[in-house]
Amino acid sequence: MFFSAASSSHSAMQVLNSVAETTLNESSVNNNMGGHATMHAGFTNGGTERRGLIQFDVSGIPSGSTITSVTLQLTVPSGNTANSPNFALHRMNTVWGEGNKSGNNGAAAGAGEATWNDSGFGAWATPGAGSGTDYVAAASANTNVLGLGSYNWSSSGLSADVQAWVDGTANNGWILIETTSVSGTARRFSSNGAPTLTVVYTPVPEPSSVALLGLGGIALILRRRKA
Repeated sequence: MFFSAASSSHSAMQVLNSVAETTLNESSVNNNMGGHATMHAGFTNGGTERRGLIQFDVSGIPSGSTITSVTLQLTVPSGNTANSPNFALHRMNTVWGEGNKSGNNGAAAGAGEATWNDSGFGAWATPGAGSGTDYVAAASANTNVLGLGSYNWSSSGLSADVQAWVDGTANNGWILIETTSVSGTARRFSSNGAPTLTVVYTPVPEPSSVALLGLGGIALILRRRKA
């Protein structure tokens, strides 16, 4: 889950691996792609859409922490590099199942495995997941993706999403959607835990630290009174 962490007296950082990723495939609406080597998003040359689902476990961030910045990094290891499509991340409202099916277009989904038509636990509000129902209509972050390499999504919207999860809102991850709806914008993104989420936050002070600060303040007042 976590592969590195750092902290100071005022802030802390955790770098998290993804715990689930899959692709919703409009070309094979009842197939799951949770075991595929890459997660796909965008529109194929034939005009059919792919949408990526991704989730991180943020339960290791202490309750009561204040999230100050969040950066999601995805890598495009191979595939199409034409044009410069824009990809948006939206916070998911609906729970979904990663599944384990592989192959170019996946394979028939079993129980609890997401597809274009189904979250794994019931039909999406609309095929491919519905805006404003299955996911929040407003994008949390956007990034243009051109050639091969790594790309970052970072914004106050992502920070707000992680803050909500730390504060107790159900964590169903994000959906990755290409926004221009232009053929030939499909991209393959690294999968199998390779996506990373860097979270910087301010933890709640330890009770002992608060107590020491209080004692220090009392001692200072007493010294001033004696002076």
